[in-house]
Amino acid sequence: LITEKLEVLETAERFVDKLRDEKLVECPACGQSVAVETFRAHVEGEKERLETVIETFKIRKAAIGTLCDTIKSLRSNFGKADVKVWRDDLVKGLLANNFTYLDGFNIEAFSISCDDEDLKTVEANLLPLHDAATLTAKDVPPDIQQLTTDKESVEAGSAACEAMELGGSEERTRSLVSFLGSVERGIRDEIKVQSTKVIGEISGDIRCMWSILHPCEGIEDIRLIAPVGADKAIDIGLKFHGVKQDSPRLTLSEGYRNSLGLCIFLSMAKRETEKDRPVLLDDVVVSFDRNHRGMLVELLEREFSGRQVFILTHDRDWYTELRHQLNGGSWTFKALMPYEKPEIGIRWSAKSAGFDDARAQLNGSPDSAGNTARKIMDIELATRAERLKVRLPYLHREKNDHRGAHDFLSQMISDGKKCFEKKGTSGYEPYVEAIAAFRDADKLLVSWGNKSSHSFDVVKNEADKLISACEKVLELFDCSSCKKSVYKLDDASGELVQCQCSNLRWRYGKT
Repeated sequence: LITEKLEVLETAERFVDKLRDEKLVECPACGQSVAVETFRAHVEGEKERLETVIETFKIRKAAIGTLCDTIKSLRSNFGKADVKVWRDDLVKGLLANNFTYLDGFNIEAFSISCDDEDLKTVEANLLPLHDAATLTAKDVPPDIQQLTTDKESVEAGSAACEAMELGGSEERTRSLVSFLGSVERGIRDEIKVQSTKVIGEISGDIRCMWSILHPCEGIEDIRLIAPVGADKAIDIGLKFHGVKQDSPRLTLSEGYRNSLGLCIFLSMAKRETEKDRPVLLDDVVVSFDRNHRGMLVELLEREFSGRQVFILTHDRDWYTELRHQLNGGSWTFKALMPYEKPEIGIRWSAKSAGFDDARAQLNGSPDSAGNTARKIMDIELATRAERLKVRLPYLHREKNDHRGAHDFLSQMISDGKKCFEKKGTSGYEPYVEAIAAFRDADKLLVSWGNKSSHSFDVVKNEADKLISACEKVLELFDCSSCKKSVYKLDDASGELVQCQCSNLRWRYGKT
């Protein structure tokens, strides 16, 4: 850690020297913009505080250099011609591996990565050579013997000096450890300040999105909080009808918790706006009730209108609602065909309403195919009837929500004679072809559609014809020229809706 810190300090010092007229500079460590003078003062201060450590590392580097020079000298001396006979005798004995180690010793690598393990290896391999030379040197003339003794005295003195230096280094090391501890505490405090700021920003976005999904409800003041005594955890605080809660698990239902999780996810995704990453939402409204999932469209249009969003769902009702609520100019709607076999794989359906699901069942189960087509019409016609402002008689209680395709088609046939018009050569004319298609589909839905739902007597040809008739009805609501639905534009003053190019119109005011 100390080595890395010194390297960083040296790099920062060189970086400061290159700064001239700049006022601000991005910190190489955290990336924040700071004043050049502040940054320069910080580097100088760090250099002064670590001056003792720098000196210690210089001494250590010098000691390693001395040891490397000694090993070089040892290898040079053992390679001289004067000691060749003596060396050859030892190579034949137990010290063969020691000489091999000395000859192959990589001094450059050792000087860079010297550690305790390397020193032990040097001691185990080179000291036996030193001992053998010392033993042989006992028989040399007295003058050489005296030189050896003097050398050993010098080495002993040097070792004593190094021991004294090590004692001082220990004290300096303690001071350095204390300093590093204070630096660590300062870094942790800075992290806490930055984390608090980010958590506050995310909490604000969560509250905003929650107010869109759950307007005028008794759950408020939602925020991310760090639980007491846990510096590596986070929870969600809120007020439940005025009572402060430290966790949503105490009061919120599963649907509300899932809605809260979606708000947290979208709030964090909102922070990635500059990176323009797509947002993927996979069946996020499974546990939402109808009131809350209907507000998700407003949330996406308000907060993510400039982002790429993918919405995946198995809910056919919600898919139909999205197709009619989201802007067709900026949203694309696709349906997947039923999976058949690996050779074909997953394919997009050519029909956005999902009639390919029904056709996939024609061969194996015609009655299921007819029933699927009827269910699709129940959903699709309900949405279109609402957009066309089709007026239906009031039914008792929940029966209003249980109307089927026949109920909607019957009223559209009745109103369509005066309301559904198409632009002709001399002005608007009744859309006779559409009314005829409505009648044909209604007859098949009443006969074969209901039979498919309650019996097994429908055959493939009947189900196929029913599906085609239903497809044709839905296609007639879209203009062949501008490709927009007849209810694209609403002219309140004229009590009518029409497509983009006004080729088709539905005059609901005539009812």
